[in-house]
Parts: sequence; C-alpha cells; structure tokens
Amino acid sequence: EMHITSTGRHPAAKRVVRQVVEITALGLPIGAYADAIDANGSGGMTNISVVTPGDFNGREKIGFFGTDPYYTYEDFYGNGDTDKIPASAHAVGSIYYVSGGKNKKEHPPSPNCTANRTTGANPGSVGQSMWDGSGTGGALTGVCAGAMAAAPPPTTLFTETDRKRAAPRPQLEEKDYIALRAAAQTSGMYCVPSGANLSCTKQGGAAGTFGKTIQPAALAGLPNNYIFYVDFASGGDPTSVAQTLKWKASVGPCSYDPATHRSVVLIIRNGSLSMENGSTLTGAVLLPEGAFDSSGNFTTHGTIIAEEFRIRGGAVFENSACWVDNMPGPFLDTTLTGWSEIDR
Repeated sequence: EMHITSTGRHPAAKRVVRQVVEITALGLPIGAYADAIDANGSGGMTNISVVTPGDFNGREKIGFFGTDPYYTYEDFYGNGDTDKIPASAHAVGSIYYVSGGKNKKEHPPSPNCTANRTTGANPGSVGQSMWDGSGTGGALTGVCAGAMAAAPPPTTLFTETDRKRAAPRPQLEEKDYIALRAAAQTSGMYCVPSGANLSCTKQGGAAGTFGKTIQPAALAGLPNNYIFYVDFASGGDPTSVAQTLKWKASVGPCSYDPATHRSVVLIIRNGSLSMENGSTLTGAVLLPEGAFDSSGNFTTHGTIIAEEFRIRGGAVFENSACWVDNMPGPFLDTTLTGWSEIDR
C-alpha cells in the first residue's frame, strides 16, 4: 500500500489530496516462461522456476538449485501452503529426459530423483527434480534421498489449471505494449530495424544507428533503469537471423540501493534475442512472438517470457529476493483504494 500526496496551488487557494494506492503483482510469469523449452549444454537455474504450457525437452541438461523467491507451493498446487517452493520445472505437457530425442519422459516415476543435473558446470542440487511437475506426473511414491530440507510436493502432476494459477496472465496485452513503446520513446531506448542496423532514439532524442549486436556503447547515457524497445515489422519470421538481436552488453547488478541498482526491460516485437558469451542482463526480457536463444556463458537475473526458450552453452539463469522486491513497473498493477482531502 502506498500513500500519494498531491498539492495544487492557485494564487488565492491551495488543495492537498491524498490517494491510497495498492500495488500488487500483475500476474505475469516470474522466472522463465515459454510455450516450448529446449535445453542443451550445461545451463544452471538458481532460485528460479521454469513454466511452460507445452513441453520441456532436455531436462537432464539443466541443474536447478535453491529456492524460488516468488512462487509458493500454493501457486503450483493450490494447497494453501505459502512457503516458497524449491526452484524446479513445470510443464503442462511432458518433461523429456533426453534433449532432442523425446524418447524418455521424466514422469513416471513420481518423483524422478535423477533428472536434475548435479555434475559439471553450474551443477544443481541432488534430488531437486522431486519438485518438478508435468502432465504425466502423479502421486508421490516416496521422497528423494539427499534433497534439500523442504516439504515434498503433494504431486508431480502439473495441469493447465495449475498453470493458470501460477501465471494467470502469460503475456501483456497490446495496450500495455503501446504504453511501453511510448515510455521507451520518451525516457528509454527505442529502435526500429533498418537493413542490417537499428535506427534508435534515446530519451526522446536521436541516437543514430547501431548494429543488431548490442554492445556496451549502445547503452551509454541511459538511466539506471529503463525500457529498451525494438520494433521489428510484422509479417516476417520472428525467429530468423535477420530478426534476431544479439546481446553482448552488461546491465546490473540488482541492489536495494537505488544509486547502484541497474536493470532493463528489453522488449522485442516480432523478433528474437540471442544472449552472447560474457554478457549479463538484469531485469526482464519480453519476446511475445520470438525466441530466447543463447551462445556461450552468460547470466540473466530476473524474468524471461518468450514463445520459445532455447537453453544453450553454460548459461546461468537466476532470480532473487532483490529482483522480486524491485520488480519493474510492467509487472505491477496499481489500484486506487481510497482518497481524502487532508487540508479540509
């Protein structure tokens, strides 16, 4: 709840009005969400949940670790338990155990105690896959030895009803994107592709052209927290090379200190994103028509929402209480709950 005081002045009078505003999460997915997920390499998921209404392919390639700072057992199971849930994978379809082959499903058994990768780069925790859920899951027949000291899930079944409870709004609405585009044009960075380059503005002024590989120099002069909006024309292939932006910059860290907290809400319409080796991105990536792809080792801190999610290389995907407590504006909803004339 927030109290906002507004003062209006006239040479002969003054009015002071106070509004009471409730700020809540909008219902967008928090963590990683895509219609289809395919994993390879040695990716790590730290304190972050992955949700899909489709299939998760290549589960054994990913190491989940830690506890989600946002989602609770109630969000996934509707059982009233408000404890935070261990980081895990949740698919309305199937979770496949072999990348590319789709020749083995994680469930059954229920639970599957060996699906989580626990060796090599970015290893996960032993038994963490006990909290995975899929459309082929069911009642637990036991618990996983060596798993973290958290309550086991009531089931490994994950349905569309559960998905809607965890992420009631899987995407923003078009009116939201219009507002975000306007915000990027006035106070952030807005780009329109032109051939092999991007023609951009920064904070309402012309910024020139940049290549489709975003380097640190392209982001110079922007505020600590901003919206970066790229507008590919509709009608092409959003996942093609020509409509894919490469990210080779660093934005961060997440901090409770406003002077040092840095984040970006990156929106690519009708296009995709490829994270490049050595890059970092704190904030949110929204690809309503495109794919999140990757190359090499990089780190994202926050939320990814895409049509497709391709996990490659030695990527680290993480979330934190810091990000949840500093959730960017597009993920929040405000409701006026009251007002008063405090000078009367």
